[in-house]
Amino acid sequence: MKRILFFFLLPGFFINVIAQQSGRSDNELPFTKNATIIKTNPFAVLFSPTLITSEYRIMIERQISPKSSFQLGASYMGINLLLGFALLEMDVEDMTQSNKDFNGFRLQGAYKYYFRSGAPEGSYFGPYFSFIKLYMKDITLADHSLYFFNIDFVYGYQHISKSGFTYDICMGFGYKYNSLMSALTEEAETTSLSNPGDALVFVTTFPIKLVFNINFGYRF
Repeated sequence: MKRILFFFLLPGFFINVIAQQSGRSDNELPFTKNATIIKTNPFAVLFSPTLITSEYRIMIERQISPKSSFQLGASYMGINLLLGFALLEMDVEDMTQSNKDFNGFRLQGAYKYYFRSGAPEGSYFGPYFSFIKLYMKDITLADHSLYFFNIDFVYGYQHISKSGFTYDICMGFGYKYNSLMSALTEEAETTSLSNPGDALVFVTTFPIKLVFNINFGYRF
């Protein structure tokens, strides 16, 4: 019980440390009416939260009140660049074919409630939602569609510099449901991955997950 409580409190402690290091308290944050932030995570190109993928992400956060904002995002998903370079070393055609037969997209949204007036800067909490669809073709040329649905609850801190550059970091816990649809010849067979059968599948489909996100952007 103590271990479970520790893991639930750890994200809040971590974010509080970051907020204190920023040098500004929530009480000192100015209120900027109708602020908009465009952001991305460049690290997701090499280290995407979704295994073996590279994620090219663009997000926009719009302030809707002095203490809240709404965030929307869209991403293109392709084969991981590091894996792609490894294929390139083996065969240039393999690299081209892998990019063609492995791709998808991600849509996400979030509502962020800030503890003090001054959104979209300061400490916040709120729900995150995301949906991912990936298309791939295996070595037998069978088509597969993978679906990932996530609901997360996070606690985070967003800092805005005087020049307008921002960083947004958050942690929390979430629930995920993954499913796989395989087209075997002319028929489609749907397989639920919510009950994993081996260790590897268990790691990728266990429904409870730890969430960590960081994005960099610019306020307009």
